[in-house]
Amino acid sequence: MEKELDFLIEYLERSVTEFEAELESDPENEFVQGKIKGLNHALRIVRMYNKPELGNHISVIID
Repeated sequence: MEKELDFLIEYLERSVTEFEAELESDPENEFVQGKIKGLNHALRIVRMYNKPELGNHISVIID
């Protein structure tokens, strides 16, 4: 499972980089700003899920 999460982290990081480049051309684009915020939030969740400290796991429920 860790390998799949690492792949997901790489994908999300790549997506954030692409949207940040798009945002440079239009800094007022709220749609792209929202996408970046959402991707960064997803990255935090995946990283927490991927690297539990001392065996303390987190539970994530997505509606």
